[in-house]
Amino acid sequence: MFNETELRQKYTKCNDYKKVFSTPEGETVLFDLMRQSHFLRPTHVPTDPHASDRNEGMRELFLYIIYQVEIDPSKILETIRIQKEQQEKDKGNIYAEFN
Repeated sequence: MFNETELRQKYTKCNDYKKVFSTPEGETVLFDLMRQSHFLRPTHVPTDPHASDRNEGMRELFLYIIYQVEIDPSKILETIRIQKEQQEKDKGNIYAEFN
């Protein structure tokens, strides 16, 4: 179990994460991390165990962050929907990834 000091530190750290990721810029970064972290894709690379380990480490870090932020799962689903719509709009636009 945690003592009082440890609980206070944990509470403060969680609040810091929430402050950072609740801003519009923080949300942008958080959802970019979601895309980059293999959160919604398999982490296994059949021909490269080191890449699999790296991908899983990235995914695990993202899961840690969303645990700290206590993000609403419906917000993640909404973001996924928006990203898919954006991908459909960007099809054929070779410069879309630079916008």
